[in-house]
Amino acid sequence: MEFPDLVLALIREYARPRVSKEARDEYKKVIKIYGKWPRLKQAMVSPQAVQVVRAYNSETDLIDELELAFRETPLNTPRSAQIRTMLRERYDCRRILGREIRVLLAGESGVRELEKVGGFTY
Repeated sequence: MEFPDLVLALIREYARPRVSKEARDEYKKVIKIYGKWPRLKQAMVSPQAVQVVRAYNSETDLIDELELAFRETPLNTPRSAQIRTMLRERYDCRRILGREIRVLLAGESGVRELEKVGGFTY
């Protein structure tokens, strides 16, 4: 016995993946840092969310590389000062991207309200 066309269409729609493989991969990188984040996982259906999370993950990877280079560089050298400056810039960029993730989840007004009462610290 076969299902009617309308029922088959509903089953296919329900069975279709909600997030792309790309979104799933970027989300997996974030949960390694913060643990499971269900609200972010729900937001990963939009291309904008995938771009923001990808940028955040790229900054995190770059920070990890710079931190490793800083640990391997002798202190009080021009190279260590340069790496320290680059790290500050990357931390600032990641902080801004973290805020963009929160805006995706709570909206601009929600984030501003939380910033007023000290709910989000950067």
